[in-house]
Amino acid sequence: RLGYYNNWFVTSIAWWLSNPKVTRMIAAFDRSNLIFTRRCNDLIFQTAAIKLFMPKAKRKRYTDFTYQHHTVSNGLVTFGGIETGSNDRHAMQNLRAYLEKHIPEHQRSKVDIETCSVQDVEDGDLAEIYFISPASLRQRDEADALAANTVVSRFESPYCGPDQKQYLT
Repeated sequence: RLGYYNNWFVTSIAWWLSNPKVTRMIAAFDRSNLIFTRRCNDLIFQTAAIKLFMPKAKRKRYTDFTYQHHTVSNGLVTFGGIETGSNDRHAMQNLRAYLEKHIPEHQRSKVDIETCSVQDVEDGDLAEIYFISPASLRQRDEADALAANTVVSRFESPYCGPDQKQYLT
């Protein structure tokens, strides 16, 4: 989990175009063709540039709104999920509605609602959010998943570490 989840990403274009170190990195990345030959995508590139060249004090993670993003294949969520915002007064209702819409009834008991404490600014407090990741159904046995024709992904919340905390990086 080294990259910033960037399907929703706010940035100053001027920062990317005016910082000489960043523009050299952009040029080198373009010349490498890695985006085409090794799937080194925008997540890798943007995360590297930010971690290398932007001070932590200038970074912010927006934690206050609920965000849903997933991939559906053959009627099943195979990647992604929903993460509630720290200011979402209806977080549990939104999670239950997501489960009802996207998870077959017989599998809902296998999907966990997880908690994560996230930091949105350097040295800031941790805000509690909830997330579910239908693609990571808690199968006890991979063979059961194969027998049930269920896709099991290794995706977890894009921000939460194994200790259920994610500090701004």
